[in-house]
Amino acid sequence: VHARGDLANRLGASGIPCDEAVVYAQVARPLSSGARALLSGTERVVIPLFSPRSARLVAMAATVTAPTTVVAMSGAVAEAWDRAGDIRVARNPTADAMADLVLACF
Repeated sequence: VHARGDLANRLGASGIPCDEAVVYAQVARPLSSGARALLSGTERVVIPLFSPRSARLVAMAATVTAPTTVVAMSGAVAEAWDRAGDIRVARNPTADAMADLVLACF
């Protein structure tokens, strides 16, 4: 439902016929009280973010006073995190690269 880049239209404009279908919906959920407590605490928090939308949702959902390390799947995700702090971008936009980078934060 929440997509970036209008891929179907771009492919069609390039002469590549395609169909478009919604295959999943990322439903925004409120942060748990535990997550909000961590983000408003004093201990460092590592926040893996996989999409620009997720980055914006987390930034809007909490008062972040804890020192943070944001692990972003891409430069676009890093840009969407509108807060200062340690921001690291995965070497590739894959779950494996994200996991490697999260582990490197510890």
